[in-house]
Amino acid sequence: MICFHIYSGKKNTVTVTIFNYSLHSYTNCTSHCIHGEDDVLFQSKIHIDTFDESIDKIKYETRATGGDYKPLCYIDLQKCSGYKHSQCYCKKTDQNNVFSVVINVTATVSYSEAKIRATRAHPKSTIVYSNIETFPKIYDPSSIEPLFFIENHLFNSTNNFVIVNEAHCAIAVKMKDDNIGLPYLLHIIDVSTGKEKKVKDKPLLMSTHVTNTKNFTLHWEFCDSMKFRRTFSCMLHPLERTYEFTSDHCPYSYYLLVAFIIISVVLICCIILLISKPLKKCVKKQLTRLRDNNRTYGSSINCSGILKEKKDLCISNKLTAPEQI
Repeated sequence: MICFHIYSGKKNTVTVTIFNYSLHSYTNCTSHCIHGEDDVLFQSKIHIDTFDESIDKIKYETRATGGDYKPLCYIDLQKCSGYKHSQCYCKKTDQNNVFSVVINVTATVSYSEAKIRATRAHPKSTIVYSNIETFPKIYDPSSIEPLFFIENHLFNSTNNFVIVNEAHCAIAVKMKDDNIGLPYLLHIIDVSTGKEKKVKDKPLLMSTHVTNTKNFTLHWEFCDSMKFRRTFSCMLHPLERTYEFTSDHCPYSYYLLVAFIIISVVLICCIILLISKPLKKCVKKQLTRLRDNNRTYGSSINCSGILKEKKDLCISNKLTAPEQI
C-alpha cells in the first residue's frame, strides 16, 4: 500500500489512500464493465493525525483520457455519518481519526480508463495528491456494429437493399474493431432457404447463389444476452443487365443460339443443293426440246396451227379418194 499525505496546517497531516476498483456487474458480461449497466466501486481510506474542526473537505476528482481533472465529489470529514444515496459517502471506523470512503460510480464510457485521485479542497493549502487509480475499460454494446461485406463491397447497415453483380456471392461480416473486448455472436439467416450460420468471436463467412431476390437477417449480440442483441435485415437482388459477348462473360444460352444458327444454315444449304440438281436436269431437258422444235418449224411457227392443218388435209383426202372396186 502506498500512502500519500495532504498537509493541513502545522498540526495535522491527512493521509489519503485509494484502493483498486471493484466491479458490480448486473449483466452476463461478468468480466467486463458495461456502459449504463454496471457500477464501479473504489474504496478509500483517510487518516488524520489529530482531528479538529479546522479540517477541510477532501475532494475526489477524475480525469478522462486526454482531459483535465474534474471534481467527482466532496467528503466533509465532520459529517461522516455512514451510507448516503450518493456517489461518495464516508463513515467512521473503529480506529481513531480514520475514515472509510466509498466511491460508487455508474459505469459510463466517459469514465472508461479514466484516472481518479484525491486532493484537499482548501484553495490556500499546499496540494499533495493521493495515489492515482484507473477505472476499467467500459464498453457500450449499442455503439458496436459489424461491417457487412458482399463481394468485397462494404455496405452500411442502414442500407437494406443491395444489388449484386454476380450470381454467386460471398458474404462476410466482421466487427469494425477486431479487439472489441466483449464476447460476441454473429448469426445470419437466409430467409428464402432457411440456411443459417453462427460464429462466436470471429468473422462470419458465407456464400450464396442469387438468381432471384433473397432476404437475409443478421443478428449480433454480446455476452450471450438478448438484452444486447441487435438485428439488421438485408435484401439481395441480382443485377438485370445485357451481357457483353466476350469469351469470359458469354452466357451458356448464347452458345446454344450460335450453334443452332450454324446448323440451320448448313441444313438449308444441303436442301438447296439436293433440289437444284434434278431441277437443273429438268431445265436442260426443256431447253433441248425447245431448241429441236425451233429447228423443225422455225421460231415463228405456231405448233397448234400446223397440227390443225394436217388434220384437215387428211380428212379432205379421205372424202375425195375414188371408190375401190
